[in-house]
Amino acid sequence: MKLFADLQRDFKTDKEQGQFAIDEYNQAKAYYHSNQLPSDVLAIIQERGQTPITENIYKMIVNKILGYKISSMQEIKLTPRQEQDKPLTDLLNDILKYITQNKNYDKEIIKRDRDLIFGMSVCEVWITQDIEGKEVEIKTISPESFYIDAFSVDSNAHDARRLHKVVEIDEEVAKAMFKDINVVWEQSGAKEKRARIIESWYKEFDTDTQSWGWNRYLWNMQGGIYKVEISPFKQKNPPVCDK
Repeated sequence: MKLFADLQRDFKTDKEQGQFAIDEYNQAKAYYHSNQLPSDVLAIIQERGQTPITENIYKMIVNKILGYKISSMQEIKLTPRQEQDKPLTDLLNDILKYITQNKNYDKEIIKRDRDLIFGMSVCEVWITQDIEGKEVEIKTISPESFYIDAFSVDSNAHDARRLHKVVEIDEEVAKAMFKDINVVWEQSGAKEKRARIIESWYKEFDTDTQSWGWNRYLWNMQGGIYKVEISPFKQKNPPVCDK
């Protein structure tokens, strides 16, 4: 189990280390939206009463790649290597078919591909509860709010020991998630209360089961640790993938 001081220290370290990659991502995104000229050049153009003109070849190439990927989307299907693998393969194919037929799947995949072209993409696989039961959904997370282990060197962060996601939630969601807990609210001009939550995943050893698992910590820099979940997923992996 991690202490509050451990969470603060690790988050600060990982955020500082990952800021360079996030800056590169933001630069690529700004270039895509035609923010290509330095501020001093823009100031001179505006003083002259002129309109900035840029030739955005980068945006043209990105849109062509995304257009090709959208038009070539195909059903994902697994093939068993051995005869005894067929029952498991059929089950996995049914799960994949269910996920890919979700109404938000194509939208999230397009967002994922665009972020990946900009330099970094993060996807989350999560279970949602509805009236009829559970549903699996894939959600693209903004790379600007996601930080990985500062010492991770794998391109997909498979060697990471910890991951962090920063989210903002409204008062209703916060009260449902953290009952009987004093939540720290963000100071803003808006009348609506908002809470900033850091969701940290740590790979830790469980002495009771003698196995490794990913534990989930929900906390705030000023409010401390709100909630801890010990290995909430059976597959012992975090629900996020970084590329």
